[in-house]
Amino acid sequence: MQQGVTQDDFDMYYEVWEMFDETGSQFLALSRLSEFVDTLEEPLRLPAPNYCKLITLDIPIYEGDVVHCLDVLDVLTQNYLGTTRDVTGELGDLKKGPERSRYKLATSTMMRRREDYCARIIQTAWRQRVIEGREERRYETEAATKVTQSQVTFAPDTINEHRTPPRSDDVPATLESISEMSTGSSAESNEAELNNEELRDQPPISTTV
Repeated sequence: MQQGVTQDDFDMYYEVWEMFDETGSQFLALSRLSEFVDTLEEPLRLPAPNYCKLITLDIPIYEGDVVHCLDVLDVLTQNYLGTTRDVTGELGDLKKGPERSRYKLATSTMMRRREDYCARIIQTAWRQRVIEGREERRYETEAATKVTQSQVTFAPDTINEHRTPPRSDDVPATLESISEMSTGSSAESNEAELNNEELRDQPPISTTV
């Protein structure tokens, strides 16, 4: 049968706490809380892994990510007894350390978990949006490049070949020269033929006296 938390349980709790809080500040770094509750003895011990359990206990967290010894004792006792009553009133004869009012309450383990969860969702959504934006810009750039390439027309070669065109009067001159050459040759040939005919028509010269 489950029994209540005894004075011996409270003493055990503070003995273990002093091992973690060597300066006696009554505050413990949140990063060491899991190890601390795993070091406790029954009935207050929360064996590791206890990360999810500490979140559900909704332990107050102060600025600087620290937890107070009485807050931790409260939630551990409530977890064991299955109640929500404040047990700090039973600890009047125990050392209290600095007043918690000197430290500003920042959040709790439950709220911190929600904050971390929301932050991861936002970061994931933002990274996804950045990736999508890059893909959209790449697609637009490729589409614009294709359109530009399709509109490019190759201009004809504008290099002018510096050639001197033949003058119009050179052609007739050349034709005339060829004609004259042909005519001259024909005239000379005709004249030679006529001379030969005349020689044939003349009587033979007598060599006798």
